[in-house]
Amino acid sequence: CSGFSFTDSDLGYARNQTDVAENVYTALVQFFQLFPEMQENDFYVTGESYGGKYIPAVAYSIHTHNPTASQKINLQGLAIGNGLTDPENQMLYGDYFYQLGLIDINALEHFHQMEAQVVQAIREERWTDASNGFHDIVASDDVSYLHNLTGFTYHYNYLFATGDPLDNERFEDFINLNASRLALHVGDREFHDSSEVSSHLYDDYMKSVKPWLEVLLENYRVLMYNGQLDIICAYPLTANLLRKLEWSGADDYRTAERSQWLSGGELAGFVKTAGNLTEILVRNAGHLVPTSQPAWSYDLITRFTSGLSYS
Repeated sequence: CSGFSFTDSDLGYARNQTDVAENVYTALVQFFQLFPEMQENDFYVTGESYGGKYIPAVAYSIHTHNPTASQKINLQGLAIGNGLTDPENQMLYGDYFYQLGLIDINALEHFHQMEAQVVQAIREERWTDASNGFHDIVASDDVSYLHNLTGFTYHYNYLFATGDPLDNERFEDFINLNASRLALHVGDREFHDSSEVSSHLYDDYMKSVKPWLEVLLENYRVLMYNGQLDIICAYPLTANLLRKLEWSGADDYRTAERSQWLSGGELAGFVKTAGNLTEILVRNAGHLVPTSQPAWSYDLITRFTSGLSYS
């Protein structure tokens, strides 16, 4: 998604997370130059999906620039929802689909073979091959192995095989209102999706930002949350990544007790906390958690930015 951004030059497209981070960091510095009264506010980097890479990249850029920057950003933490962060340790689709009953044992064996090929390509830094393999497994809407077996063309909620009626259309209508564009100072440009943005990042898809996340965990609070019903960035995939992180709270995380998270008297999900890391499973939510459960999502992010307990 390119949002309101635009470029007339091929050089204007990011090719990797370093490009993304430096571009966003430059924009943030300019923002705080325009609004210096906001510079001392607590700052959190948040997002979801492929933001699982953007967010650590941007936060790490702030972290490395801040010590010598004249325009410091008061980074306090980051929140990632259903994120793709470390593809090698999140390449566990077959087991997940089998447990859901979407595939049988024979298909599971083939998933394992395809996943092993992607992991091998990652380790050998054959990035195009790795991205191709990822799309062949699950990421392509209508030619993936998952689609061939199940007919699924929608990867954001396994309760909907071909699309969620609560998807993004209303957001795009809202953000393109004249009043919205005026408030955001984007002129007459309309919010839009662009395949050019994703195509220039194609070889970046299967690269990891795990080392940056490990550094950030030592210095800032990190929230990793997942909607229970997601396919493409499902909870078990994130949980496996979190178990593989190497940081000072790793042992505490692996032995931490899971507890219930109640919101408005309802069971909203389950939470586990260790050191700077908080992991949350949000019940009855898909890939786009705020779309599925807006009230719980508001509670989730408000507690995080306010430093309040979930138990």
